[in-house]
Amino acid sequence: MKLRSLKNVIALTALLASTGAFAGNFYAEGGAGGNIQQVGGGGEDTGLFEGAASARLAGGYEQAIDDNWKFGGELGYNYFGNAEYLGGIVLKSSAIDLSGVGSYQITNKLSVFAKGGVAYMMLKAQGINGFEIIGNNTAHDVSPLVGLGINYAVTDTFSLGTSATYYWGAPTGDSADHAAPAVANFLVNARYTFK
Repeated sequence: MKLRSLKNVIALTALLASTGAFAGNFYAEGGAGGNIQQVGGGGEDTGLFEGAASARLAGGYEQAIDDNWKFGGELGYNYFGNAEYLGGIVLKSSAIDLSGVGSYQITNKLSVFAKGGVAYMMLKAQGINGFEIIGNNTAHDVSPLVGLGINYAVTDTFSLGTSATYYWGAPTGDSADHAAPAVANFLVNARYTFK
């Protein structure tokens, strides 16, 4: 049900963007960095935290409201890497997210932004937990996200930046289907704006 709603929002966003009704700019962005994940289990907060490398690819649309403010939307794929817990369980997690983004131009080159949205969190677990062999178990969840960042325009179309985004996940692991980790993701980003 939640995945169907997310697909409907993505389809509506693509339809509106393709109509040409807006006079903003599309952009493509890639980033790399690291994250801290909190895994849950058994309906309780396990308190287990693990770091991993992460990467992100995204595309978006932004519309200038005035000389300083821009608003838009962004669709992204995040790979949160492999994190090992309890000496033998390897969790591979990722997410597809849809966000609304607002940015404020501080100078001609420097801007700050904030975003909020939803993420379809995906998790695959492999390894051994005590005497129980875990083989390709998967979990998923639809969770909120918030993020902050800063961008520096190197040229009119190319910019560099950094961002921090928090994905709520399901840190208590309330069921087998809802055990995706909560993730704090920190990235260095490069963006190309189509003008």
